Amino acid sequence: MKNKFWYFLALGLFVLDLITKYATDGLNIVGTNVFVDIISVHNYGASWGMMAGHGVLFIVLGIIFVIGMFCYDFLVKKDYHENGWFFVGFNLILAGIMGNMYDRIIFGYVRDFISCAFIDFPVFNVADVCLTIGTGSMLVWLLFFCGKPRKNLKGQNNEG
Repeated sequence: MKNKFWYFLALGLFVLDLITKYATDGLNIVGTNVFVDIISVHNYGASWGMMAGHGVLFIVLGIIFVIGMFCYDFLVKKDYHENGWFFVGFNLILAGIMGNMYDRIIFGYVRDFISCAFIDFPVFNVADVCLTIGTGSMLVWLLFFCGKPRKNLKGQNNEG
């Protein structure tokens, strides 16, 4: 990304994730809202508790993924940063990985707290929301924009 200002999006969401996790850790507020309950859960696995007990593997994969994202961003010389789907997805994924990796390193588990009151769905956190929306955004970018030449204001292709 030429404009590194967008890294503040990832940093801000990472901080929001930490604040919400600290504010809700140990709380159980059920039945006061039609849509969301606050239920403090310690997740020792990946999504929905799968592969519990492999925290070190998740930390190593997270570090590799974050390093890979930064290397891709700094070394690839394409103008992907100009596409909103790319930079929003990139930063949401970065924030989600950092938020959950912080928990795994500091606590040995991920602190989840958001429970959908209206459906039976696993408890999750802000970092999980970032990862989900960021992955969707990157998929849109990959399917519809990646590898296609951009058009400038005069309708000509920009190669580069």
